[in-house]
Amino acid sequence: MDIFSSNKIMVLDTEYETSPKRLLAIAYLVYTCDNLTNKWIKSKSIDFIKFPKEIFKVDESGEAFQYHKLSNSFLEENGVDIRTALENFSNALSEVDIIVGQNILTADIHIIRKEAIGVNLWFEKIRTLLK
Repeated sequence: MDIFSSNKIMVLDTEYETSPKRLLAIAYLVYTCDNLTNKWIKSKSIDFIKFPKEIFKVDESGEAFQYHKLSNSFLEENGVDIRTALENFSNALSEVDIIVGQNILTADIHIIRKEAIGVNLWFEKIRTLLK
């Protein structure tokens, strides 16, 4: 039996503004091995975050914008509130055995933790799932 046959693997990435540091998007692929066919099934999820205008706006002339290109108008049209995005992530995380990605410890988990503390999801849910 293949060691990964019962595992679900998440590939995680985030996009964020650097000043102030705010989560703009959380994206992940979840690979699940189908034990009958021994093939990997991939599901994809991305949530863009929209904040109330009076709380936060992307600096569209800033350095981070040059990389993520997530404009205020795009986020307003396509985004969900931060709590919804983090609940979706938490639900996906509850079924995952392994998380991989680039800079997940130094960047992705850090920004997720910061935002999750703000909406009371870090200590109640996400932190426990990540352990």
